[in-house]
Amino acid sequence: MKNKLLILSIICLFAGNAYAKNPDYSEYMIPTDGYIQMDETTRIEGSVTKGQELNLADCLELAINNNPRIKAAIANSAATKAHGTQTLANYSPRFGLNSGITRAKPDTSISRASDDPYTKYLLGTIGVRQLVYDFGFTQNQYTIDKLSYQASVDNIDNIINDVIFQVKDSYYFLMLALENRRVMEETVQQLEIIYRQAKAFYDVGAKAKIDVTIAEVNLEDARARLIEAKYGVDIATSRLNNAMGLPFVEPYEVVGKLPFSATDFPIKRAIEYANEFRPDLKMALANIKMADQYVKLAKKTAFPRLEFAANLSAGGRDSIAEKNWYDLGGYLTFPTFNPVLLKSQVKEARSLYERQQFDTKAALNNVYFEIQSTYAKMVETKERVPVAQLTVKKALENFDIAQGRYKVGLSDPIELKDAQLQYQNSQLAYLKTLYDYNSAKAKLEQAIGHGLSEEETVETVETVEKVREVEVQNIQEVPEAEIQEVHEI
Repeated sequence: MKNKLLILSIICLFAGNAYAKNPDYSEYMIPTDGYIQMDETTRIEGSVTKGQELNLADCLELAINNNPRIKAAIANSAATKAHGTQTLANYSPRFGLNSGITRAKPDTSISRASDDPYTKYLLGTIGVRQLVYDFGFTQNQYTIDKLSYQASVDNIDNIINDVIFQVKDSYYFLMLALENRRVMEETVQQLEIIYRQAKAFYDVGAKAKIDVTIAEVNLEDARARLIEAKYGVDIATSRLNNAMGLPFVEPYEVVGKLPFSATDFPIKRAIEYANEFRPDLKMALANIKMADQYVKLAKKTAFPRLEFAANLSAGGRDSIAEKNWYDLGGYLTFPTFNPVLLKSQVKEARSLYERQQFDTKAALNNVYFEIQSTYAKMVETKERVPVAQLTVKKALENFDIAQGRYKVGLSDPIELKDAQLQYQNSQLAYLKTLYDYNSAKAKLEQAIGHGLSEEETVETVETVEKVREVEVQNIQEVPEAEIQEVHEI
């Protein structure tokens, strides 16, 4: 009967495990609808509501709160801290409890056999052990754990530093994509006006059919490039979402323009900031200290441990309460000593310590090169911005002249198209220069691990916006009276 009950219990146990509810991993799957569903009437912390307007500060805040790389680094730091607590636990008392039943058959060759040839003993023992001294082994291990925890904290800062750059660069790239779309929309509007002008001139006999054909081809080409620019905005938005750690958010609007805040930040100060703030350099220095501690730790693996122990035991033939006894004292425990192994372990630790020193020097060289190259890129793009700004103005003047010449019949559509294309490309080049400058500036901040102190800040350049105002005044559709006048001339 007992065997049947045991078999039934085992069957029930396995059946319960077979039908146990599996954990839900849907959180880690790509949403089939493309977006995470959220209540549009409220905004919870760390989320984006539909139609919300975000500036750069908002994007950075969302990235800090949601990027999984940052959360993973925080979790890793917590685990490292807990590991140090485990090392400290060696200094706390350790309790143990043992119990058992022994059934032995004694030697009956010299004694009278009893009715029961076996002897049964019941035994229970409770003990405590306390580490007194282990020649600094535990202390060295805890020092390593503290350095490892500090390195994990610096790793959080390092990842945050990288995420901030990724968000800034992605934000500026989205601004560039939006401005490119705007330029292409204006280009389509300009070419539509040119097309209507050419068609109106052709209708009154002032221009040939080829003018209309060329204008129509140019217009359709601009529309195709506008479609490309629109999809470029979608790609740039996805890039920003990924940098924030929110790839499946509801659509939102970004506000702001590509800024241009020139700063005279000396490279010497940039290097000083990197030495003081750059997180990965702090991690490299912590790794050197850890490698040194591992050398000391390897030397102490053969040292003994001095511990205090006390045990209280109880047991007897028929009952655990028949007899009690105790023991206590200090114990010096020597590990198994292998001189060849010990020598090899120490040599390995020293070699790793030397390797870490050279790795740190290589990291310093790379940081110095990164600062130099990024600083040169920032200065170079800063100096190109006024040149690109002037190019836009001159290209607009040339476009105005070409359009005026076309109105009075002194130029052909090819000349007008060349002027319009030059103006369009100058705007795109200017916007790309602004993006390159802001990207290089964000990269330099990442390289030094700190924001730039702007000693000299100029106003944001509004060249494109001012040009748009002038353009609205200058680029107008030709009235019918002027068309007739040209025809008469």
